[in-house]
Amino acid sequence: MEKLPGLLTTEQASEYLGVHRTTLHRYRTTCGLRVVKLPGRVMYREDDLQDFLTQQAKTA
Repeated sequence: MEKLPGLLTTEQASEYLGVHRTTLHRYRTTCGLRVVKLPGRVMYREDDLQDFLTQQAKTA
């Protein structure tokens, strides 16, 4: 698979957040974590992951 600049795979995004892939999926579906949908895959912007972390910290 080719590497797309600024985009992380599900595996990379789950490592970045320190959560399991299942938890990452739950964040997408119930917590509004933004994704980039490409044919046959879901990718994550690092900026969106950081924004999500910041937002979660503010609500905790």
